[in-house]
Amino acid sequence: MSTMEHPSVFVHQQIFRESDIPVRSRLYCLEPQAMGSLWQECFTSYLNRLGWLHHVSPRAMVTQEIIPRLDKAQEVSRQWIGALSRGYAMNMNGVGSLALEWSQALNHLTQRSDLHLLTLYGWIGNLSSTGHLRPCLAWCPICYTEWQEQRAYIYQPLFWLFKVVTLCPKHHRLLESHCPHCQKQQSVIALRTRPGHCTQCDQWLGSSLDEKLSDQVMEVLTPWQQWVLQALEELHVASRASGVLQWEPFFYTPGRGDSLCRQPRHLETDRAFDGRETRCHQSVAAPKEDSFARNNSPALLCLRSHSCSNHERRDCLPHRDAPMRDLIETRRISSNKTKSRSRSLS
Repeated sequence: MSTMEHPSVFVHQQIFRESDIPVRSRLYCLEPQAMGSLWQECFTSYLNRLGWLHHVSPRAMVTQEIIPRLDKAQEVSRQWIGALSRGYAMNMNGVGSLALEWSQALNHLTQRSDLHLLTLYGWIGNLSSTGHLRPCLAWCPICYTEWQEQRAYIYQPLFWLFKVVTLCPKHHRLLESHCPHCQKQQSVIALRTRPGHCTQCDQWLGSSLDEKLSDQVMEVLTPWQQWVLQALEELHVASRASGVLQWEPFFYTPGRGDSLCRQPRHLETDRAFDGRETRCHQSVAAPKEDSFARNNSPALLCLRSHSCSNHERRDCLPHRDAPMRDLIETRRISSNKTKSRSRSLS
């Protein structure tokens, strides 16, 4: 059948344009685990799973795909990538320039726009992450075993990386940071291992033994860890409700001046791997509604009191915490007396 005989053939035919083709990502657009919940996946766990999904070493993927797209791309050696993977890469889960740069690079490769939320930047906003992150990875062996039995994805939730979290809220078991077989810590970016296996000896890190803590330890740890998780969940909910948290309004007290409470380090400074200091530039607009600043939950009030200096902290505490305020004032006076006595003796 010729087109001359039936010219109407082209009437209903759609013209194919190059602009109609969806944008193709260079790497798979992998969905992060438990997005938006307390068990949300951390950035380095997502990076490792992405490498395993492509059936390549995560370190090889980092070397070939991510590092050349960084602003300060440099020649990479095995020693450099190995040292980065073993320790410094933990900062990719923080709020500094390293986390921002790497999440943007991976967003571009996967055509996603939410990978920065897998870092502490999507959890605590522009508050400094110094002292919040663990120096190495931690995990719950029973969680690993359950996920394996359920044929679910094995990953690392972001809240496991908080230094203050020491207990699994589901199994009430202490988190592990050393392999039970070789007693070594885990590399942040894996080389050839599989999910849930030791990055050093390739042994399974899960455990079906529900080790019970003593009643005395449980009595002390459980209430404290419940409070910690409540505070972290409040921060996470506030961050998702109002955008990335901006801490300056929260630390401002009307009528007392802008400097009543010490301002947080809203620009996180990272010590670069080559010894230079880099500074993270603020790229997210302030939240539309200052709902977080008006949240007077006990967890956030306590967090605020710990963010002030000693002589300022007593003014930050609410009236119902008068005994604590008096205790802080007493310690301050005692400290000043000790300093005056030492000066007179000298």
